[in-house]
Amino acid sequence: MNRRYSLPAHATLPIMLAVALIGLCNVAHAQPASVVRALLDDAAARFDIPRPLLYGIAYAESRWTDGPADSLNGSCTGMPRAVGVMGLRDDRWFGHSLRAGIPYGITPEEAATSTEKNIATGARYLSSLFSGTDRRDLREWIPAVERYSGIPESQEPLRMLHVDGVFELIRRGWGAGDVTVAAQPTPDLDREAIASGLRAMGMSAAGDYSRADWQPSPNFSSRDGSAITAIAIHDTEGSFAASLSWLQSSESQASAHYMIRSVDGFIVQMVREADKAWHVRNENPYTIGIEHEGFVDRPEFFTDAMYNSSAALTRYLIGKYNIPLDRTHVKGHIDFPNNTHTDPGGWWNWPRYYRLVSDDPHRNVVVDPFEDNVVGWWGPSMSGSTTGVDTGATTFAITPDAARAGKNGGGLRYAFTGADGGVVRVFRGGHGNTSDGLLNLGSDGFIGLSVRGDNDRNDLEFWLYDSLKNNQILRYGPINWTGWRTISMPLALLSGHPPYRFNSIVIRQNGGGRSGTLAFDDLMHSINNPAGVDDDPPSREPLGLHDRIAVASADPFPASLRDVGPVAIYSSAGEKIDDFNRLPDAAVGSVLRPGVYALRHGNRTIMLMVAP
Repeated sequence: MNRRYSLPAHATLPIMLAVALIGLCNVAHAQPASVVRALLDDAAARFDIPRPLLYGIAYAESRWTDGPADSLNGSCTGMPRAVGVMGLRDDRWFGHSLRAGIPYGITPEEAATSTEKNIATGARYLSSLFSGTDRRDLREWIPAVERYSGIPESQEPLRMLHVDGVFELIRRGWGAGDVTVAAQPTPDLDREAIASGLRAMGMSAAGDYSRADWQPSPNFSSRDGSAITAIAIHDTEGSFAASLSWLQSSESQASAHYMIRSVDGFIVQMVREADKAWHVRNENPYTIGIEHEGFVDRPEFFTDAMYNSSAALTRYLIGKYNIPLDRTHVKGHIDFPNNTHTDPGGWWNWPRYYRLVSDDPHRNVVVDPFEDNVVGWWGPSMSGSTTGVDTGATTFAITPDAARAGKNGGGLRYAFTGADGGVVRVFRGGHGNTSDGLLNLGSDGFIGLSVRGDNDRNDLEFWLYDSLKNNQILRYGPINWTGWRTISMPLALLSGHPPYRFNSIVIRQNGGGRSGTLAFDDLMHSINNPAGVDDDPPSREPLGLHDRIAVASADPFPASLRDVGPVAIYSSAGEKIDDFNRLPDAAVGSVLRPGVYALRHGNRTIMLMVAP
């Protein structure tokens, strides 16, 4: 539906910064939400602010998270950064709220680095902006909330849009970590007056995309005949209203074609598609930029509504300009050459996004095609987890010689220094920022990889982080083949805190040879097991998945499996390893090396994970 520039009725409008993310786990807060709430409670009492209002402002600004945003470079649009739980600022455009604690002994540095002092400074500043007579009446706080946003007075409609978002958030309530904040009544605002003000600023329905409202930015130029061949996915590193304010200023010298609001997927177009927006440096002439309200380290902003709205926009763009739907042509800011930013970050769910764009919930998604080295695959000698290797003879590079599909793949040459126990780790980082270049794979389905094996029989592993950044390991088992093979592992075998983010391909010396040469291509995520080999032998059977069992090598086979009759054991790639009339009453390690296997009896398949 085309929302045009009118604001919907109160009962149906999910305004700006409401409602926490549904369906994704929260990332760990630098301080638990219960600690943040206690500090907000104390500040509300000390500075005589209605508690729901202080809660709502803090959640709108930061989702109650005081961790860094894009920790290398800030917003890719150059928007001045809001700091800490209270979103304090110190810049020419949004003002100097970060300095508000100076008269009371809190330095800007303390307000920026201490959660307690950040909240105290923000609350003191908000209290000082109050000009009403009844501090219990939220309506009398409206002018103070407007000014707290830092949006210039010349953009009054955007200031009121910010207020409306805070009030809507209070009206709905939310969940944050270990805290649930109940909904509270709020005053009604005149949304038609807000809409009229936005129209006066230039908002109209005259954009390229029928579902977007037109709110022009002065920051654009000619494409000079360049064809549109790629789409850049960004996040704003700030709130929707503040980002819109910044990108509509000539001072910002930045823009994007589209921007999408977190809570409801509302889209604003700022630059015509035929024109060049300023968002990915030298890559601007051939790209369309889509900004998403949010931060690289705060998945709470990436809501269902945002994903759905953005996917529909991208579907329209790839159809209109005949852009292939792959990670070479539809990718994050981090993936473009000549750029240093890490947005949209490791919490952006690429498998989900591609499936939404393609309108195919079972699509096999290549999340990294190894087509270039922009994302930052770290060579094995650079990783602290790489041990027992000859660094001079161990290398990793993106090269055509390692390609199975496309022009490039990842080539690994390794040499261990001892007879056993060496580890080679190839890490996927992001321009040196190890937390933002990772890939969110969620918690379901399979991680897959095409591997050109060397039959060296050393073990292959996938390493992932969980949401608490604990390492989680999927052990595939020995590389006992030569030539290309697609392997896969179910994420359901992991026991950490989902969602999971991929970080490394690991070769572990485990009774295999001392040296070898491998190639990797098309790191993927699938709903169904994508494992297979080239020229599959007729004996290979398709594997379903009915049960999952994890055992240690020293453990016996579970009695429930020993009693089921004839059992065939397959590798995760679907190749038969052995047959038993009855599984032996012995340690699993006497039959199977650590790794993942499928046990078939009758029409039933059990996935067996064997740990060392």
